[in-house]
Formats: sequence, C-alpha cells, structure tokens
Amino acid sequence: MKPHSQGSNPTDHRGCRSTSRHQDGPIRADRTEGDPTFQGYRRKTLSLVALTLSATTWLLPAPASAAPTAAWACASGRFCVYSGDNGTGSVCSWSSDDADWHNGATVCSWTGSTHAQSVFNNGTSTRPVTAYTAINYGGTAAVCVWMGEKANLSGVGTYLRSHHWVC
Repeated sequence: MKPHSQGSNPTDHRGCRSTSRHQDGPIRADRTEGDPTFQGYRRKTLSLVALTLSATTWLLPAPASAAPTAAWACASGRFCVYSGDNGTGSVCSWSSDDADWHNGATVCSWTGSTHAQSVFNNGTSTRPVTAYTAINYGGTAAVCVWMGEKANLSGVGTYLRSHHWVC
C-alpha cells in the first residue's frame, strides 16, 4: 500500500485499500444528482427500498373484512348483516343478541361508516331477529327477519347498531 505524500491528491485512491470502495469508486460527499455514478447509487437505493416495502406489505395480514364472501354466506345458527345487496360485500355475524355492535362481544366496525344493505337470519330456532338503528335495541326497528329469511334493506340501506332474537 502506498501512503499519500504531502503533495498528492487526497481524493486519488488508486493503490489504497478502503472498506468504502465500490465498483464505481469510493463514496464521496461531493457527488451530486448530475453525476452519473450518483444516479446509479440512487437507482440501486430506491430499488432496494421498493423491494423491502413490497416484501413487508406482502407479509402483513389482510383485514378480516377485506376478503370477498360468497353471496349470502352465513354460518348455521347465525344472524348476518352485509354491506352490499343480496348478501354481498363485508359481513358480520352473531349467534346471540348484541346491544352494541361497536362495543359488544362481536365488533362490527364497518357499520359505523357503511350502511347495512342486506340481512340473513340463518338461525336454527324458530325465533325471528330484529335489527335496530341505535344501541340497546333503540331507535327504529329497521327490519325483522324470520328463520331462513333473507332481506335487502330498501333504498340505500341503513345504519344498524344492535339486534335481538325476537320481533
């Protein structure tokens, strides 16, 4: 290895070993966006960042309501509410009464900002289900469906917040 003499150019690294030396030469602070080697480093860095972000996004789980459901998909013994007509879109389901869909045992968060468009009573008893526009079975009794009955809510749907197994 040849040491630099006082008269030599301190940016001339020929003959020197450096752990920061790259294919295009050492990384220098004086590189600017107009420098072709800066553009190469920038492209490589941006590509690495994009690859890392896409890999991270791929590994994250999707929200449960994001998965599309088959029309009128509703497990036996449950009351189901859908964001779309004809039992499509996001779905929430219950097997018992719920006085507050946002704070109860089963949380149905999308009903706070999206109208319920359709309902299905897939219960196994002969009891009907009534859905209400307010918590604690208050507001308007928007719909009453008997066992096995499916219904589209008229017009643009309605905000629903509670239900119980009685009409």
